[in-house]
Amino acid sequence: MKEYKYILLDLDGTITDPMIGITRCVEYALNHFGIQVNDLRELCPFIGPPLLDSFRDFYHFTDEQAKEATEKYRERFADTGIYENKLYDGMKDFLEEATRQGRILMLALPGFALQNLFQSFFVTAEKPHLGFWFTVGAGCTNMVLDVVMVGMLHWGVEGAALATLISQLVGGVLPVFYFIDRNNTSCLHLCRTQFYGRVLWDACINGSSELMTSLSMSLVNILYNFQLLRLVGENGVAAYGVIMYAAFLFVAVFVGYAVGSAPIVSFHYGARNHAEVHNLYQKSLRLIAVVSVTMTAASMVIIPHVAHIFVGYDVQLLALTSRAFRLYALCFLIKGFNIYASSFFTALGDGVTSALISFLRTFLFQMAALLVLPALWGIDGVWLAVTAAELATLAVTVYMFVTKDQKFHYRHG
Repeated sequence: MKEYKYILLDLDGTITDPMIGITRCVEYALNHFGIQVNDLRELCPFIGPPLLDSFRDFYHFTDEQAKEATEKYRERFADTGIYENKLYDGMKDFLEEATRQGRILMLALPGFALQNLFQSFFVTAEKPHLGFWFTVGAGCTNMVLDVVMVGMLHWGVEGAALATLISQLVGGVLPVFYFIDRNNTSCLHLCRTQFYGRVLWDACINGSSELMTSLSMSLVNILYNFQLLRLVGENGVAAYGVIMYAAFLFVAVFVGYAVGSAPIVSFHYGARNHAEVHNLYQKSLRLIAVVSVTMTAASMVIIPHVAHIFVGYDVQLLALTSRAFRLYALCFLIKGFNIYASSFFTALGDGVTSALISFLRTFLFQMAALLVLPALWGIDGVWLAVTAAELATLAVTVYMFVTKDQKFHYRHG
């Protein structure tokens, strides 16, 4: 495995304290307009938000004045301010420890990849229960070893990283021995093979929707954080973090069903059993409809309790998170259909349609909604952006379901 000597982290506010450099540059810009500052700590609100907005909001500058002030800020920052920061206490030890922990976790990546790979194999081999128990076994191994290595042996975060490594070996390496065994009762066995470039290429194209989802998440999260900081500050980012944790539990239901049913759809479509594909398609949509309504209703009930667990220490933040979660939860009515559609077309071998649906719902429509809706509805527009994106994608999903039936014959058997 390749060894990395350097890990890049954000500098200002993470590794070093930029307070002196930033506030002195702001003071320099304000002095240009004849404004004197008695205490640099008064200028700390400038740290983080865009400079143009800060000059307009805090000192009521016009657009032209804010632009000129920003130029004066950068004039000093380029030569002097950039160097006026100091390392946070304990940061050197932290970076050394993080490097050790990171190397341990890097060793766990092959096991993690194999665990995800074998989940699909177990479903295809008609042994989904084995995939479930290997996953449970890996999770239990991680929890037990966390107690032993962190709680009893006091190995700290390194112990937690080592526990993760061993648990990934349980979930990713042990299935190898199962599929190697010629006496196992499944219809799949590991054996010698040859290089099939065309098959691998088709597999990559067919799986491009999952790649698109992973890539778009980072960019969308950046825009979410930008809009939230601009509109409500740090509380908005904190509320968004809580929502993402809780929403994952609900979305996992849709993703789990979509991923679990895809190999079955693929198997029957490959066998030209169009009647069974039609049966799976119809029942899946009905099931998703029922689950979507149920989960949305359930989320409305449990939202106050979940929010209180994470942010109950702050009444204002609790109120913001509860309202934000209720608005965000409306997407559960729609999200399941789009997730299933993307997985369904992947199972049929139509990776382009699958990738299109994923690209629209996780990136294009969501980015557009995040740019437009906050201008119309303020902070509520941020929380409703994902619902708007899912709704727009649903229109595309319905269109694809109707038009693609001519090729795949799943609506009428």
